[in-house]
Amino acid sequence: MFPHLTSLSFPDILPGEVDILGAFLEALGDSLECLEAGILVQEFDGRNNDDLSKSFGLSLNTSLKMIAIHQITLFQFPPLVTQEIIASHSFAQPHTTALPYAWLPNFISSIRSEEIQTIEFYIWLSSEPQLDQVPWTTLSNILVDIGVPMLIFHVSGTGTDMDLVKGWFMTRLAIIDLTKTVIKFDFSG
Repeated sequence: MFPHLTSLSFPDILPGEVDILGAFLEALGDSLECLEAGILVQEFDGRNNDDLSKSFGLSLNTSLKMIAIHQITLFQFPPLVTQEIIASHSFAQPHTTALPYAWLPNFISSIRSEEIQTIEFYIWLSSEPQLDQVPWTTLSNILVDIGVPMLIFHVSGTGTDMDLVKGWFMTRLAIIDLTKTVIKFDFSG
């Protein structure tokens, strides 16, 4: 029999290890309540977003209360989102297959727990255009469907104008009903 684990933290997973994490999450089933995970996205090591999306999900973890997603590193040299991608796709409808974090909406949409209370995102960025590496419209729609009571964004690398950075996020999360979901920001990291 597999051990009964309620909390699991793997904040630094390589893309090639995602299959192992997926199998581990399936084995834990409904015992898992808190999950912290992060994929070190670097050219996907030859894997694409479809592969990552199919490799792991949360559908069997029906007792999840908290999920923290680490390693959302939008600060890249050279930039992964080029000006051509930004110009040819509005941020309302990005071309998600070209985005390194296109797997996020599929991962979040796999949540089947009715006990989910908090989803946290650990994000490192330095300028607003870098946010366009995340398919915000799709992600926001999924977050609304799930009805998560609290979203927390741990933001690093942005300097001191926290109100400006909050505005960047809130513009992209505009469809979220703030009477049903509390959105918090932490700039201490």
